[in-house]
Amino acid sequence: MNEEIERYVQEERSRGVGEESIRHALLAKGWDYKIIDDVIVKTRPSTFASLFNREFFRFAFGFITIISIAVGGILVVGALNGPKGEKPCVYNCGK
Repeated sequence: MNEEIERYVQEERSRGVGEESIRHALLAKGWDYKIIDDVIVKTRPSTFASLFNREFFRFAFGFITIISIAVGGILVVGALNGPKGEKPCVYNCGK
């Protein structure tokens, strides 16, 4: 009997439905709150799994790419402009 609820909860989560919405829908269908809560807690993804999902890596890769391009641009502009100030004396410096 709980397998039916587990399947429902997992399907709804995969569609992006929040826990409260799932809980309200199951309560409206007449399921017991305690059973619903046990299934939701049991099927809840681990914190580690939710932190390191595809969206996280896509965000991290984009962020690192933007920072790398910005730092690279700063280094190139700095290298092209060279040092500022007077040029060092090379020949006949005493005049």
